[in-house]
Amino acid sequence: MRALIIAAIFLCTGCMRGTAPVQPIKFVNGSEMTWIIEKIMAKWENEEGRRLKLEHSEIRYRGNRMTLRLELSSQAILEVRYARYLMADFVEDILREINTDPIVSEGLISYPFSPDQLCIDINFESFFGKYVDPFYIGYIEMRQGMVRYYAFDQKDQERYLWHSRCEPYFKTREIASIQRATRKRFDSEHICPEPGYIEEYFDIGDPDNPECRYKRKF
Repeated sequence: MRALIIAAIFLCTGCMRGTAPVQPIKFVNGSEMTWIIEKIMAKWENEEGRRLKLEHSEIRYRGNRMTLRLELSSQAILEVRYARYLMADFVEDILREINTDPIVSEGLISYPFSPDQLCIDINFESFFGKYVDPFYIGYIEMRQGMVRYYAFDQKDQERYLWHSRCEPYFKTREIASIQRATRKRFDSEHICPEPGYIEEYFDIGDPDNPECRYKRKF
């Protein structure tokens, strides 16, 4: 009888499967992520010929996956080739800043942060593409690592849905403070002080500082 009980215990324990430990959900530092995005946008607002304006951003969590969504607008007029250049440069800027930031990278569920975790929408709003030549790029969409380019005659106006937003006041104050700080920092590093008339008119940079550009006043 005792032998039967021991055998039964052995069989039961042998059939039991170990359960995998549940990975705890991690959250990135929201304020630091806002600083990163605004620092990137301070640069891209000044990219000649391909300026981008941030309309909306959010972080989404689903299970053990985090995604960053950015919705942007632009007045640039681009063919597909130059739209590819823009996307490659913009995405690489985001990945580099996120993965090299010690505060944000520490909170990532999976490291490194990869392109398939980005959801990017860029709406091109130039009247030239809308009324003159509809074959320029009118919309770019990036989802799960796939980038789709739409000409002005193929863009769906309903895709651009962030015409309103709701946020707590502390977030409004935080974003406003970060935006001002990042723009001030960018200007101090890249904009030359007190340009003369010739430099201002012809938008000439400082030969002693290639990163410095004179800001036009008109």
